[in-house]
Amino acid sequence: MAARIKRLFQSLSLGDKIESEYPFFLLYLRSITSGAVSRLALFQMASKKVVYKHIAPYFKRILNLVSEWRYSQASACNALSMEVPSKNLAEFLYRMSQSIKSGEPVSQFIEREYLRFSSQYYEKRMQAIERLKSLSDTYLPIKSVTIFLCVTILLSSIFFSPETMIMLAILTVVGISATLFTLSWLIYKAAKPDSVLIDEGNPKLSSMRRVMLLAVSASGTVLVAIPLITPFKDYFYSVTLAGAPLLLVGYLGRRHIRNVKKCEEQYPAFLRHIGSNCAVEIPILTVLKSACETDFGVLNKAVKRLYAKLLMRLEPEIAWWS
Repeated sequence: MAARIKRLFQSLSLGDKIESEYPFFLLYLRSITSGAVSRLALFQMASKKVVYKHIAPYFKRILNLVSEWRYSQASACNALSMEVPSKNLAEFLYRMSQSIKSGEPVSQFIEREYLRFSSQYYEKRMQAIERLKSLSDTYLPIKSVTIFLCVTILLSSIFFSPETMIMLAILTVVGISATLFTLSWLIYKAAKPDSVLIDEGNPKLSSMRRVMLLAVSASGTVLVAIPLITPFKDYFYSVTLAGAPLLLVGYLGRRHIRNVKKCEEQYPAFLRHIGSNCAVEIPILTVLKSACETDFGVLNKAVKRLYAKLLMRLEPEIAWWS
């Protein structure tokens, strides 16, 4: 049972990642079919494209079925369309199998798919933006009403039993926190980042996720273990101590968001500086040297590190990424 649940969650996660890569993958297919290319060559190029690391394995399997197991291209595409956990990619492979059976040129098929998806993509994005606005408008009032409810409940303890009111305050905070978590998850689903733009993990974010996972695990352990190993009869103490590890998560998240906002404030000025100088064909090292002498706030440290790495003849791709 546990293995089935694990596979279900992995399938849902993989489906989201494929959906994130699919628009860029379709644009890539359209670009390579703008010239003369065979369908087999299309499969080969798609299977070797590392940046689409969640879509490429399916095209490798199609290529393997065609070359090793003597499947027809239409049958291979149809077979894989039944296994893909992404709706868009599954429908794309199914329609490709039908297109192959009808003898349609691959360039015409990709062109039609791209135009169809582009029109739908714009409408879905606009709907997601409207949904994001409504969720954001809901999030802030719920967050601001938390303090008011807690203060009201604690003041009511003057007239009622303090033990009852404290327990009611805990239940209120837990309920509101669960509601805010649900809204945060819905906001993330409405505005998911495009993972294809980052082909390697960010080490800072990875370490932050590990700390968050440890803190949540510690909180759950404390919540369960304290009533068993301590003489606390009131569950209030267990809830209070279990919330302590989560303070670390909140602090790290708040600090990260604050740093991101500061970077976003300075980034347009830095980009204008780089763009205006590169437009007149000034070497990038000269541009970065002048950028080091300009105050870009929180970006100063990153700009100086980038200039130092390029000055040491480090590969530009590695220098810019690191």
